[in-house]
Amino acid sequence: MRRLAELQYEAEQCNLLEPTYNVPYTKEELMDMLAQHYRMHDPTRSPLIRQIAVMLARDAWDLEENVLEGMLNKPELWIAEEKIDGMRAKIHIGAGINRIDTRHRSDVTYEYCEKTAHLPHLQQLRDPTPIMGTVLDGELVMPVDTINDGKTNTEGYLTSTTATLNSLPARAIELQAKFGLCKYYGFDVLFWHYNDVRSCPYEERYGILEKVKEVWPAIHLPIRCLSGLKAFYETLVAAGGEGIMLKRLDYPYESGKRSKGWYKRKKYREIDCFITGYVPGEGEFSGLVGALLVSVYDEYGNVHEIGAIQPGDFSFRKNISIPGSGELDPRMYNRVVEVHYQCRTKNNRMRHSVLYRFRPDKVAGQCILEGGKL
Repeated sequence: MRRLAELQYEAEQCNLLEPTYNVPYTKEELMDMLAQHYRMHDPTRSPLIRQIAVMLARDAWDLEENVLEGMLNKPELWIAEEKIDGMRAKIHIGAGINRIDTRHRSDVTYEYCEKTAHLPHLQQLRDPTPIMGTVLDGELVMPVDTINDGKTNTEGYLTSTTATLNSLPARAIELQAKFGLCKYYGFDVLFWHYNDVRSCPYEERYGILEKVKEVWPAIHLPIRCLSGLKAFYETLVAAGGEGIMLKRLDYPYESGKRSKGWYKRKKYREIDCFITGYVPGEGEFSGLVGALLVSVYDEYGNVHEIGAIQPGDFSFRKNISIPGSGELDPRMYNRVVEVHYQCRTKNNRMRHSVLYRFRPDKVAGQCILEGGKL
């Protein structure tokens, strides 16, 4: 993860900043400049896609219960959508080809990672004219929760999606030919006919999204609920769903922000963090790793340890422990894991935390919490 000062220095070395500039740049602005610079100096590549930071949701678990109840009981302000658990992606609809990029940037080029070549079925429309110049925000999801073909083994829609789309393009196409084409669930519109509509209220942007769906029926829209939001959440969770997104109808799209216009309500709290240490095992786990210590970065690049999580059964502990010493295998350090937990302690640590899965699609530098606080 690059710090602001490091990005600024790199931009200065590339002669992208005036020697006497006084106005400080944000990290996003500097990465945009560097991405454009490096793409311009590589004539073999196509022009850079418009670089757009996505809007992020806040966690409804952080709200007081009476505040959440008030939101759920105000359908004139809030609606709910089923939370889709896949890979966040933007589709840029063009005249010749649609291009697709994710919410994460490359650590080398600073561009948002492009997945166009992985998804040929989403690259073109028969007649894009009615919606040309539109940019959608949404989620890519494989249609199967299990992939097992001898090379790739996954369980869960999210892992199936990330395993497919983080492969090389040829491998991604091969997996989709075997297990089904990756679906795109659109849930917002950022540009409409080349015009920036992010300042428009969500209710208006959703109306545009419905027009896009009419022209391009291949995309999907998440299940939506306009009233009875609490019952909608309970029904989805009971059916095995992950939860809901609460969206305020009069709010703009705030790129790069964790907005008060979106709240996610899942059946548990979740966080992506990285492994920074271990606690030796005791009793039946003596001589093995007992617990994994996990951490996050704050926005200044400082590391904050937020908990110790149980790593799993005896077999898994043995696999991650060095024979003889019981120390943690060095290859485990800085690996990103998704952790589920119920609440946080006064000391900013997770309570009742469980290792849910590894995140090979993420690096430690992407595990950032404001102030390092849960």
